[in-house]
Amino acid sequence: MRQLIDRVDRLLGGRSGLRMHVVGYAIAGILQGIAYAAIVPILRAAVDGDLERAWWWLAAAAVAIVLHGIAIWVTTSSAFELTSGRVTSGLIRRIGDQVISLPLGWFHGRRTADVSVLIKKAMIDVGNLASLVIQQIVVSVATLATVLVIIAFVDPWIALAFVAVVPAAAYLFGQIRDATAHHTEGGQEVTARLLEYANAQRVLRASQRTDAGWDPLMEVLADDSREFVERLDREQRPQSVFFGVVSLAFAAAILLLADRSQEGLAAADVIALGILAVRSVEPLMILAGYASGVGLGDLATTEIAEVLDVEPLPVVQPLQHPDSDHPVALAFENVDFAYGDEPVIRDLSLVVPTGSVTAIVGPSGAGKTTLTRLAARFHDADRGEIAVGGADIRSIAPEELMAHLSMVLQDVYLFDATIADNVRLARPDASQLELDEAAGMARLTDVLERLPHGWDTRVGEGGSLLSSGERARVGIARALLKDAPILLLDEATAAIDTINEAAMTNAIEALAGRSTILVIAHRLSTIVNADRIAVVVDGSIEQLGSHEELLDAGGTYAGFWEERRRSAGWRIARQPAGED
Repeated sequence: MRQLIDRVDRLLGGRSGLRMHVVGYAIAGILQGIAYAAIVPILRAAVDGDLERAWWWLAAAAVAIVLHGIAIWVTTSSAFELTSGRVTSGLIRRIGDQVISLPLGWFHGRRTADVSVLIKKAMIDVGNLASLVIQQIVVSVATLATVLVIIAFVDPWIALAFVAVVPAAAYLFGQIRDATAHHTEGGQEVTARLLEYANAQRVLRASQRTDAGWDPLMEVLADDSREFVERLDREQRPQSVFFGVVSLAFAAAILLLADRSQEGLAAADVIALGILAVRSVEPLMILAGYASGVGLGDLATTEIAEVLDVEPLPVVQPLQHPDSDHPVALAFENVDFAYGDEPVIRDLSLVVPTGSVTAIVGPSGAGKTTLTRLAARFHDADRGEIAVGGADIRSIAPEELMAHLSMVLQDVYLFDATIADNVRLARPDASQLELDEAAGMARLTDVLERLPHGWDTRVGEGGSLLSSGERARVGIARALLKDAPILLLDEATAAIDTINEAAMTNAIEALAGRSTILVIAHRLSTIVNADRIAVVVDGSIEQLGSHEELLDAGGTYAGFWEERRRSAGWRIARQPAGED
């Protein structure tokens, strides 16, 4: 318990206040134990016929009960305030501060689901630990210890029957706790698959897979169910043994009590000790039930610590500041990068002049998207240097680096708010005129005119109420409104239909000279007027030049262009009637 409280203190970055509540609950438990133990002098006085003494002891027991209630009420009220105001809220704030400081490359795979489960379930488990579990365990232990001390003064052998099971009970308590604290990824996996299942509804319905279910989801649900049963089995075995050991201790105490009564133990003491023996069983049984609460608290604090212990990408000292007037807005110099053991970027060097439009093309998996992520410092390069405005991005404060970059990623994420709210996310203080200007450049105005509520149209979770092309335009408008010196467009035009392709090209051209643009595009027609086009193959730049220069040089880019020309003339042939 002490280690668990120490861990909560460390997670909060200081004292949590839990120790004071342990003291309060201990006092409440001692008072409760005294009230129960008062039955010994009460019965002795009653048997002796000294009713006045019995009433005095009864009054003392009543006072102890009242003080116990006050201690419980004050400590529990304080514990709930602590839980909501410091422990839970404090941990959520710390997780939030940590999340915004982590490199964006950390958020991959199931990390979104992991953090979601962490904030929901782990916060509940830690909150229960502070406001309920600690209370029950400390009060039960303090009550039991007090009762056993009183029993020991009356008859040490009866107390010994219960003390003898303490080592076994403590061991089994730890077994129950450890079984509950056994970490499984089932909950996170189920959450991730459920989110994936919800997002894949269009595909599943088009494939008529909604009735039969979806195999990946069904598999993780089955695995989660199996893990749940296995965890229950791990918990129930030591818990059953725990109950058996306590029952044996109670039986031994009763047998000893019967034997002691034969040896002349006073009748009042026999009755009182019998009642106290029965009362001693309850705190022990309660301990078994709340051992799982300690285990859940252990698991929750461990998972929270794993997130809080992730080190943000270091900012190399001394700090550097990008120069907006530097002739080179963005530069990659001999950059290597790998995801794990898989090399993606190999000795790549590229200079993006200030005010230029530089396009990156290449086959799928060539490393194009990775370049934009490295520029935004989602990850650090394994070798080489990346500079923004002449400053090494590793020495630029994260806030300052992000202020110099606007980004439109492949999958534009929109919050469940209005279109205006989503665009204004880039600049909350932007005027309506600036908002309209960004919408016009992104061809978002056409969308707004079609929608009955215009700017006030809600987009749904993740932008689900808009088409992919509409979401892309909202994302581009957001990036344009930010008006950062460098604009990174990562296949932003891939979701735009042909009708709007020309409009998007005009928007990029309108920004030429005003911003430095690094654009990745599958549609070569959107970047034919780029100042330079870099052809990336296998993580390296194979060709670099203007559209005309690359066509004249032949090679990979010329091959791409020829494929585009042939596909532009492709059409569905209609079979004449009557032919098979």
